[in-house]
Amino acid sequence: MYTTSQPILARNLEMGDSSNGERNKSLEMADSGARIEDLKYLYASNVNVSNFVSEKLSGHRKYHVWKAQMVCLMETQKMHGIVDPKFVGPEAQDADIVKQYDNLLRVPAAMFYPIYQLICLFILVLLYPFIVLYFLLWKVLATVVAPIKLVEKKKKDYKEAKEILKLVCDHIDRLGFSGSHHPCYSRPILEAACQGAYEVVDEILFRFPKAIDCKNQNGLNIIQLAVINRSEKVYNLIYHIVERKDFYRTVMDSSKNNILHLAGRLSPSPYITEENIFKETPEMVFTREHEKLVKEGEKWMKSTAESCSITAALITTIVFAAAITVPGGSNQETGIPMFKGTIPFTIFAVSDAISLFASTTALLVFLSILTARFSEQDFLVSLPRRLIIGLCTLFLSTTMMMIAFSATLFLVFVDQRNWMLAPIGGLTCLPIAVFVTLQFPLVVDLFRSTYFPIFGKQSYIERGKFNPNNIQYFFGNRGIEYVLE
Repeated sequence: MYTTSQPILARNLEMGDSSNGERNKSLEMADSGARIEDLKYLYASNVNVSNFVSEKLSGHRKYHVWKAQMVCLMETQKMHGIVDPKFVGPEAQDADIVKQYDNLLRVPAAMFYPIYQLICLFILVLLYPFIVLYFLLWKVLATVVAPIKLVEKKKKDYKEAKEILKLVCDHIDRLGFSGSHHPCYSRPILEAACQGAYEVVDEILFRFPKAIDCKNQNGLNIIQLAVINRSEKVYNLIYHIVERKDFYRTVMDSSKNNILHLAGRLSPSPYITEENIFKETPEMVFTREHEKLVKEGEKWMKSTAESCSITAALITTIVFAAAITVPGGSNQETGIPMFKGTIPFTIFAVSDAISLFASTTALLVFLSILTARFSEQDFLVSLPRRLIIGLCTLFLSTTMMMIAFSATLFLVFVDQRNWMLAPIGGLTCLPIAVFVTLQFPLVVDLFRSTYFPIFGKQSYIERGKFNPNNIQYFFGNRGIEYVLE
């Protein structure tokens, strides 16, 4: 409500007319007259400035642009009188002007909302064909390419298996068993720990936390079975429920083997030197159990290094000869190449040099593999790292060699016909794509097994259902006890 109408209303109330109808009529006329009178000083103050002023006053450099936009805004909205006292506002001639002026305040919002809807609809129409094409492409690929269809089938089978698991567990829960050892969960959770089915272990522990106390006929619990069968996902799942995680390493089986004996892998003292009843340390167990695997790994590593070293030596010979006999020949008097200064010749020179250096590096790395001692510790980091470096440098040298050869073809045979660049580039990518397809999975497996641990925090642990806080380990005179909160 306008503030100038208040004195008029007060004067009308003090007059004290005898008739209530006449008093109300006079009040309405006074209020309308005041609003019309004050319209010359009334200006729009609830306009969305961001729709008109795009520049923020954040510094001296932006002041002039901001000032120009603000002046335009005030002139279009009849607000110039706020900063200019000489400005004469619109004179009201009729009470209908008040209604028209109030309607003008709603124009910006009503004007921009349909535009916003049209923009959203336009974006949706543009993206709809791509969305449909995406789903159709995947369906066609799943039908034509067998591996994609197989992956889709496996995902479907996995979802159905999880649904069956939930239905079975629901049926078992309806039996209403309340003892410490559930007869329907004991064998399945032990078998799941052996097979690495962490989803089954998670579901059973979620429904029956006491199942973690289950042991097989040999006295092995879930953690020990997971270590023996190399079920790292089950191990990671169970590992996070242990209250004091160092104590579980003292768990012994009937042959006095701790978990490190079962794992057969190196670990900090004093467990690394602890002996079982056969006077074997974990390192001795590991050496004995992996003796055949070490010999097979040495044989495979040597054969791979020999094959790759032959390839690297051939590439070194080719690119070294190409560096001496440049395409197009050289000037007989000065010895400067004929195509010096052209872009294809620059590409040839750079690619040939990179290929020569990379192939030489790969050759030396593969020779270092052939001369290694192939001990157990070397298979952990040293040999895989050398093989990764050798394969990567060999791939780089092969790629640069093909680029240098393509640049030579373009210089000698194309004769400024630029359309020949497309088929040459396509044919160049063919051997590179073959090499990447065959060798890239090996490099990824080597890198993952060498530099990424299999134990620790994994994504599937965060999706687990059971609460680790409901299960606690503590060790006493009676061995391992499980307390349910």
